[in-house]
Parts: sequence; structure tokens; C-alpha cells
Amino acid sequence: MFYIKANSDSKWMTDKTDRTLANPAKDAVMVPVSSEYKVSTIAYKSTFDAFPKNTWVTFKVAIDWAVYNGAGNKMQLPGKLDVVMQYQNGKKKVNNHIVNDQTIAIGRNDDSGYYFKFGIYRVGSSTVPVVYNLAGYSQEQR
Repeated sequence: MFYIKANSDSKWMTDKTDRTLANPAKDAVMVPVSSEYKVSTIAYKSTFDAFPKNTWVTFKVAIDWAVYNGAGNKMQLPGKLDVVMQYQNGKKKVNNHIVNDQTIAIGRNDDSGYYFKFGIYRVGSSTVPVVYNLAGYSQEQR
């Protein structure tokens, strides 16, 4: 499965025992899973078979981080998430708008603030080869 998940933590001092995480295998897209302070949302998901193969895939991700009120442990304003997946399908360039500027809980209420994390993870029993290059990553103000 390929999925994009957004997490939010409104608690000023994060509780590491609270593992509120949306599960892409059973949770619906854009339906938040939450505890008292944490929110986890699957913003997009598809089967790995549907993911483009043997081509470079570029993601353009725009994030407006949620705004929190510090020691008050509240989210004052949710964020926004927009994702476009670009790749070649034969001679055709594909621009697939997979998350369309959705209002979403994303970020954390810490002095160090939010951070962007990306990578590819697979279950330990998988023997299917996966090659990826995370080159060209850049950040700019939206």
C-alpha cells in the first residue's frame, strides 16, 4: 500500500505512551483517528500495484502547519495539505492531484515546532526489491 498520513499533537509536552495512529489498512481517507491530544489522518492511500513503476515519481507537497496555543494544549487553527504526484506514463506526463488542499490536523505543539518526515517502509517479510532516490528535496515558504 502507498499512503500519506498526517499527524498532529496539541499537547505542549508530548506523551510518548499515546500511540494514536491511523491504520491505512482499515481507516478511511480523511477520517481522523484521535485521542485527547493527538490526531492521525490518512490523507491518501492506494494499493502498491497502482503506484507507477519504472519511472521517476515527483511529489509536490504544500503544507500549512496547524497553529497551537502552547501550554493551553489546544489547536487554534488546523493546517492544509496539498499533494501532486507527477510521473511519465509512456510519452504522457501525468499530474495526479492526490490531496487537494485539504483542511487537516498536521504538526505539533512544541517549542521546536513541526517537521516534515518522508521515507519508504515495508514489512519485514517482504522480499520484493524496492529502489528509491530521495534526491532533489527542497523546502520553500508557501
